[in-house]
Amino acid sequence: MVNIMFTLEWFETYVNKIQFNAKTVQDMDNYRWFPMNSGGGYKKWYGNNSTIIDLENNGMRIKQSNTNYRLRNDKYYFKDGITWGRITSADLSFRKSRQGSLFGDAGPMLFISKENEDLMYYILGLANSKVIWQMSSVINPTLNFQIVDFKNIPVVKRTLIEKEVSSLVRNCIKLTKSDEESNELSWEFKKHILL
Repeated sequence: MVNIMFTLEWFETYVNKIQFNAKTVQDMDNYRWFPMNSGGGYKKWYGNNSTIIDLENNGMRIKQSNTNYRLRNDKYYFKDGITWGRITSADLSFRKSRQGSLFGDAGPMLFISKENEDLMYYILGLANSKVIWQMSSVINPTLNFQIVDFKNIPVVKRTLIEKEVSSLVRNCIKLTKSDEESNELSWEFKKHILL
């Protein structure tokens, strides 16, 4: 777990110290804070983007502290993927993680290569289905849904429906993202829904 002193909500610091759109580790220079998936409440498809983590100078403050925290392999920093809240008291909800975000203990990620983008959306659609909810309660009936639990879910790749499911999931993400853009606490806020 990251000590609370190393994470903030994005609106608790100067916005010019946050790198929202990093693609590689080299994009971290001159910034202190970076978006991090940290679980959050139940929300499917997209969202719960509000937590940032202090990784200035390659996480120097974290490394110098006495916290029991392991910095993740930086070759996976800022990649697209599927994230979820590891700890849940109700239904699971899986989301597409935006590029430019990091993953944490409470917000793990599943990575799929860019060449298989339709597969990522296909798996996200499967993950948010009732089938997976039933399977997850058998695979791991606890409140923690781990990466290993995700790996243990069988996926039957159906090329004929993959594109159709991918298209439907992309539309769900688009709708959820527009909802996120009307949330005043989101860093993607554009306009209040009533205006």
